[in-house]
Amino acid sequence: MQLEIVKTLVVSTLHITKEDSEVLSESHSNEIVAHSYEEGWWVWTGEANEHFALLSVFANNVIAVARENDCQWVRFDADGPEIEGLEKFEW
Repeated sequence: MQLEIVKTLVVSTLHITKEDSEVLSESHSNEIVAHSYEEGWWVWTGEANEHFALLSVFANNVIAVARENDCQWVRFDADGPEIEGLEKFEW
């Protein structure tokens, strides 16, 4: 049996804006695949070099880091680690 294993980047919700959190919570867009859970969101990274217009440049930067590391998902988590060099937001 062949197992399919998917990599996920886990990162602090400090790296997205409050507006990003609202977009991810509403998940009303066909553009973004996002699933909320108690501590944050799972977000599909999309296709290579894809830009999600509904999200800030900062959220798109996190997604780009995930893609650069062959991750298909980003888990924005309230207790997730901070990534040096990425913008942080207190909200």
